Amino acid sequence: MTFKELFRCRDEAALRQSIATTLSGHDLTQGIWIFGYGSLIWNPEFCFAESRVAWLEGFHRRLCVQSKVYRGTPDCPGLVLGLAPGGQCEGRVFRIAPQDLEAELLKVWEREMFDDSYVPAWIELKTEPGTVEALTFVVNQGNELYVPELPLAQLASTVASASGERGSCEEYLNNTVEALKQHGLPDRYLETVLGEVQRLRAR
Repeated sequence: MTFKELFRCRDEAALRQSIATTLSGHDLTQGIWIFGYGSLIWNPEFCFAESRVAWLEGFHRRLCVQSKVYRGTPDCPGLVLGLAPGGQCEGRVFRIAPQDLEAELLKVWEREMFDDSYVPAWIELKTEPGTVEALTFVVNQGNELYVPELPLAQLASTVASASGERGSCEEYLNNTVEALKQHGLPDRYLETVLGEVQRLRAR
């Protein structure tokens, strides 16, 4: 049994039901937008028709979710990003075409919703062409994997030491920092954590 199977909370039927509930009552004629604020920016793993830079008010990006599968293990959990209440966040939105919704959203749910670390939420985003309603995944503060804000030294130590099925936590953080820079969206918080991780490596 893989770590992912060990920690799985939902099977495919439950994932499909969650998708249907989330989409209920929304206009799907143009497809839907998905907001990426972490690894979705540089590795979406789903097909999309277009993408834009987007700005979100009311949430901020933070390393606040333990990863015991993708970027860590049960014995040495990593930390990945979640959207926590307050502040603002910049990222990218991806529009999935209507004919692709069933197949592509299942990929998204399989990745983001298998262990209940996140809650799907509809949000309003600003983009240069105009405002869009998008779906994103905010941190589930009631889940046991949620981590309150940690001191910088503890964040850096966790990131530097953890690795999982998809690679190291440091690689995850570095890829996110670089992708945000490439899109003209530098994140001082993530850059500070990465800088401290690199200082630990240099000792």
